[in-house]
Amino acid sequence: LFCTKSGYNSIEINYLFRKDYIMKKVTVYSSDTCPYCHMAMDYLRENKIEFEEKNISKDPEAKKHLIQNKIMGVPAIYIDDELISGFDKDKINELLGL
Repeated sequence: LFCTKSGYNSIEINYLFRKDYIMKKVTVYSSDTCPYCHMAMDYLRENKIEFEEKNISKDPEAKKHLIQNKIMGVPAIYIDDELISGFDKDKINELLGL
């Protein structure tokens, strides 16, 4: 990628690259009372990663999904089909190429 005085900063260039070429489906299972859930979602927003939130405090189907898959805590973050249990910044970065 070559860029000179394009008007984009490096974060915007990374976002444009991710958005156009390696967009992954990200789903965050959360609850209202989970501080790590909010930290994880804030981190994704800061890095301009689109995600779907499934709040188990409000969505019984989301809670059922976690129980059926023997996932006993939140945040449970799916990046494509890969599960991250908890807010693991290093694993998120690895899977999203951040």
